[in-house]
Amino acid sequence: MTRKNLLKRLGRTLWVVSLFTLAGLPSPTAAQRTYPTPKVYNPNVYSRTRQVMTDRAIMRAALEKRRQSSSSNGAPGARPSTFPSSKPTPPAGSVTFRPVADQIAPRNMALALGDTPEEQKRLEAMFSEALEHYRGRLKQAGLPTNDVARAAAYLVTAGYYAANDGVPLDDAQLDGLRKHLREFFSTDETFQRMSDRERQELFEDYGITATWIDAGFNIVKQAGDHEGLRQWRQMGRQNFVAVLGAPPESVVITPRGVEYK
Repeated sequence: MTRKNLLKRLGRTLWVVSLFTLAGLPSPTAAQRTYPTPKVYNPNVYSRTRQVMTDRAIMRAALEKRRQSSSSNGAPGARPSTFPSSKPTPPAGSVTFRPVADQIAPRNMALALGDTPEEQKRLEAMFSEALEHYRGRLKQAGLPTNDVARAAAYLVTAGYYAANDGVPLDDAQLDGLRKHLREFFSTDETFQRMSDRERQELFEDYGITATWIDAGFNIVKQAGDHEGLRQWRQMGRQNFVAVLGAPPESVVITPRGVEYK
């Protein structure tokens, strides 16, 4: 089965499950074990902006790993330093955006993944609900709903949680991760050149995907579906790499930031 067909099956059935889960209600679909789960889902297929940031993350992670390795070889026993490197840091820029529309990503994602108007409508409803759920959580916590760095951190934490079979980052690690990503986005030239529209799409992309991973992984975990858990772990791993540029086993998240092995 192709990637797109898997996504279509997921969209047709999981959207109802996700809405139940996001609302905190029991899911009859999960209880009946009739949901499909993705095998190779990667949201980069629909977002040029996100693919650019993924490519940048992978490149910078590789450079940082080489730099840390070189430092360690020059000083035996030295502990790898955290990102960013010791090169002069550009002036910090904004990691937020001024909204240009109520929503951007849900419609774009639905158009890319759905083959029929009916299917696109269902997918858009699911993605829209996921986005509003994420925004609602931010509002309840008194946090801004336009912080791209924080949305990226949420996707990393969701990916880590799924990839590690439900083991979360602790509060100190979360603080270090958010600091790391704020530094990254505030100094990355590619991101700083992005328009408000591109930043908003990236924020929504991160928030929707992270919410979807949380919902999907918890559904299959509650149902005891071992094959489903394997597939959602893979999805979490893919998205972890998409933001940090390396797989979970090659990254150490500490209160000080992110280190690459």
